[in-house]
Amino acid sequence: MMLAHATCAVTNPFCPEANGSKWPDGSFARSVTWDIDGAPFDIATGAGGIGNAIFLPGFKYHTNTFASYTGDIFTNATTNLAIANPPSNAARFRITSWGIRLTCNLSAMTAAGVVRVRLFSPLTGNSLLNTSMTSQLADECEDVPISRLIGKDVYILPKPTGTDARLFRDATTETATMASWVNPGWQVAQVTVSGAPVSVAGAISAYVFYHYEIVFQDGDSSNAFARPPPSANPVVREASEGVLSRVGNFFEGAAEKVDNIFKSKAVKLLASGIAARYGGPQAAGSVYAIADAHQNARHVD
Repeated sequence: MMLAHATCAVTNPFCPEANGSKWPDGSFARSVTWDIDGAPFDIATGAGGIGNAIFLPGFKYHTNTFASYTGDIFTNATTNLAIANPPSNAARFRITSWGIRLTCNLSAMTAAGVVRVRLFSPLTGNSLLNTSMTSQLADECEDVPISRLIGKDVYILPKPTGTDARLFRDATTETATMASWVNPGWQVAQVTVSGAPVSVAGAISAYVFYHYEIVFQDGDSSNAFARPPPSANPVVREASEGVLSRVGNFFEGAAEKVDNIFKSKAVKLLASGIAARYGGPQAAGSVYAIADAHQNARHVD
């Protein structure tokens, strides 16, 4: 079960163990973790009952709202926005996991319309300057009636698009300009509200969860807080990749239900023989222990 918890800590951004987690690849870089644990972002509707937001796997910038639309095509803003300001003295970063929880702020009597979610995997932000609210030509698509969100949240899990997602990125070069933004190796999420009540400031709230590993600039005093990385653990890495390949991008219900899905998949994968292929959990490098809320998912030898 410790390995199952450790696997969930680096795959499920909505679980408590994700706070303070690091990717166990033996990077040898002393680092700290930084978490955005459910910061709210309201998606407003305009005169046509339409709203839109793009959520990015960024460090300094996390979202973009549309400037206008014609038909079903959005012209999105040229500048991305921050939902929470990261440590300014960070030199490098990488994302361990990230996700979005959608909740409806409308009453049961006014909850009209639909939420359309599209996941993209662009190399840069240039292709995100104009996006469709209805096209199925995306990595994954999900359309949910807003009335179904009454008392039942929707969770969005963008996934890594390859090994690039596990590389540390230069935190000083990320730009707010959408056309020049470079994807660090994760899916991008677009959340559209259509057919909803007009001119509502927060018809839908998106709560964003980001879990980062940060390396500070050389000589910066914050390096005193940095800690050695977890030992390389191929069991957890392979199990996490297996879990992500077996779960979808969208979930409905409570956070506990989502957590149970991830843990169930992790347990089944670990029981199938992943650990045995590496000589068992002890030979894999170390076993995760779940610590308190301030230091979750740390390694012990």
